Amino acid sequence: MVPSSIRQFRAVYESQFLAWCNQENYRLIAEIDLAALRAFRNTWEDQSSRTRHTKQIRMKQFFRFCVANGWIKENPAMGLTRIKVAQSQTNYFRPKEMEKLLNAALASDARNDHRGGKRLHALILLMRWSGLRITDAVTLERSRVINGQLMLYQMKTGTPVRVPLPSKVLEALENVPPGMASHPDYYFWSGNGKKETAADVFHKAFRRLASKHFAGKRAHPHMLRDTFAVELLLAGVPLDQVSKLLGHSNVSMTEKHYAPWVEARMTQLENSVRASWSA
Repeated sequence: MVPSSIRQFRAVYESQFLAWCNQENYRLIAEIDLAALRAFRNTWEDQSSRTRHTKQIRMKQFFRFCVANGWIKENPAMGLTRIKVAQSQTNYFRPKEMEKLLNAALASDARNDHRGGKRLHALILLMRWSGLRITDAVTLERSRVINGQLMLYQMKTGTPVRVPLPSKVLEALENVPPGMASHPDYYFWSGNGKKETAADVFHKAFRRLASKHFAGKRAHPHMLRDTFAVELLLAGVPLDQVSKLLGHSNVSMTEKHYAPWVEARMTQLENSVRASWSA
């Protein structure tokens, strides 16, 4: 399990569930029944359906672990009713928005060049044209770019990935200026400390940049990965190939996240077929 997932599990179990148990005077796992879990779930009412859905899955996994270890005989969380998730359309950066974002990165405050300017510009280009998550991108080793291709394993899934990179991305990576503590083996990372901490520095820099130049639009680094996927789908790249490039464990996951764009691609194909009738 990757560190980011561990932090999320601990946030639910320790910061929330354990605190609630202490508040309600529960001392033993065996004391928690379905009614107790429903009461705990009622404390989530002001959160989004996706957040509540994820928390409920985590609770089921926790009690499954308890059953497997013989601490309790049955999983009380299995009686919780399903939480329906309100699906929202995946957002992405249109070409003009990408141009605006890249220009803004280059023009960002030179005093913060270790996380802005050309460094942030190069990172944005890398994420847009590789589909990498921000932690994978920030800690990318130079040895992973061979003959114009990105070769690595996705951090979250361990899936092998090989993606050709445009010349503008390769040039930006080759000319990344040194940071406050650079390492010859990496483009952006010092090689010291936690990878997630290094990624968080760039994440905050990106959010500041985006909030300044995209007023009214919620922009975050993962949208660069979404842009990579959406543009491939709209260009007609098969769904299974996009799924592999993203490092998804199965095609269903890709289709779930990008369903509107899969449908848009099908519409494009239908229009092309109709256009051929008069040819």
